[in-house]
Amino acid sequence: EEEGFIRFEAKNHDQMLARLAILKALRTGEDCIVVAPASGAIRKLPPHQVFEEKTLQLTRGEEIDLEEVKEKLSFMGYERMALVDGRGQFSLRGSILDIFTADGEAPYRIELFDTEIDSIRSFDPDTQRSIENLKSIQVYPAEQLLKDREIFEKAAARIRQAYAGQIR
Repeated sequence: EEEGFIRFEAKNHDQMLARLAILKALRTGEDCIVVAPASGAIRKLPPHQVFEEKTLQLTRGEEIDLEEVKEKLSFMGYERMALVDGRGQFSLRGSILDIFTADGEAPYRIELFDTEIDSIRSFDPDTQRSIENLKSIQVYPAEQLLKDREIFEKAAARIRQAYAGQIR
């Protein structure tokens, strides 16, 4: 690879989401059998504690800061959309937050009353009809390599330092 060139690779989003579902199953102790090629089994990933720390739990009756939740979802790899229609997406319209988790069969709709979670329901994205009322949900990351504000700030400081060293 020559210096100055950036390499891009096509990634299969469904394959990555399947890997995340496996990570969740392993973390929660679900019964599962993982069949993987050797290259997949030896792939370096962030420690499982990082995956666990970035998990977001939302519970009916809980007070939340929507700006903070939006930021967390973005750092967890969720893509903001006008309407959710696939895994790894979220949508915010007024006091309604829709999240289609990376491992979900159906998206979740969180309705707020001011800053309190008033209801959590799974729903059909095609008909918008509710499927099930829930007390709480856990939102797992939608990417394997998670973003972290502290890491970004350290990287920005190093870039500034290197850049300042070149301008004399």
